[in-house]
Amino acid sequence: MQAIDLLMQEHQIILEKLDDLKQKISTLSKSDSNYLKSFVRFVKEYVDDFHHQKEEGILFEWMIQLNPGMQNGPIHCMLNEHNEGRKIISYVEFLIEKLELSENTIDIQEDLSENLNLFIELLENHISKEDNVLYQMARDLDSQAQSGDSQMLQRMQQIVCPEICV
Repeated sequence: MQAIDLLMQEHQIILEKLDDLKQKISTLSKSDSNYLKSFVRFVKEYVDDFHHQKEEGILFEWMIQLNPGMQNGPIHCMLNEHNEGRKIISYVEFLIEKLELSENTIDIQEDLSENLNLFIELLENHISKEDNVLYQMARDLDSQAQSGDSQMLQRMQQIVCPEICV
């Protein structure tokens, strides 16, 4: 399924950004606020507005149409994890602002590192579940219905990648 392949390619871009962040976390300082703001922007624009829009608004809906029981099972779990990620990033954004305004930043840096690590772990596990479980379920549904790409791919391709993609 090309629609699933497209989402998996986007996962690779996300994982690369997470790897970059891992390298920075241990040495975070006030001077990294621009990098951190850029990372938060990437998460909000690329991960949430671009990638999650395809999953939540297209893939998940298609899967639920074919198997309504998925709504309260694996898709519910994925949506909860999307929301948990949004909460963590919102708090990270708050901590970045606090970091920039504070004189004593050690506690803030520790809290920031902890929450960024939490976000990385959440997203890596989430992507693994999608790539290895949920997307396989979608492929199985498509082998029965044979309508996945025809119903999803064009809609996914119409979602414009934000400026951050360039």
